[in-house]
Amino acid sequence: NAEYMGAAQPPPPTLPAWMSKVRPGMPVTDHPLSMTQKIFADQIVALQVQGGRKVGERPTEVVQLLNCVYYEDLMNEEEYQEILEDIKTEATKYGTVEQIEIPKPNSDGTHRGGLGKVFIRYSDVGAARKAQYMMNGRRWDQKKVVCAAFYPLERFVAQQYTLGA
Repeated sequence: NAEYMGAAQPPPPTLPAWMSKVRPGMPVTDHPLSMTQKIFADQIVALQVQGGRKVGERPTEVVQLLNCVYYEDLMNEEEYQEILEDIKTEATKYGTVEQIEIPKPNSDGTHRGGLGKVFIRYSDVGAARKAQYMMNGRRWDQKKVVCAAFYPLERFVAQQYTLGA
């Protein structure tokens, strides 16, 4: 390393600019590079997410489960029936279940509204609240973390399984 003896030392490495905004104990969602910050940087998406959160906060008799089933899970009728039974077994732990809907792909395999969601209608809001609380954040099928939120009863009854128009 004799060749470096007379040369100027390289400058110390500099931190990326975003790191100066990170503080110890900062919630991950406040991190400048977090997915939450990227989503909320787009005002239209941010308003849609915010609207969805508000809808999902209002208790109803219907609980919507996300990240519980995938398109591939719903293509085979036998597998679909097993999933339906598993969900029914779990859902009845929290109260009387009136109806379970798991939208399936169209017969030609194309996408339809609500695909990948599970809807559970309870006989009363109290049971739905308990189910939403107990199911939210739980692991399903050892690999999927379930997101449980309330869903508007009138949209469920009308078989409108998305919150869009």
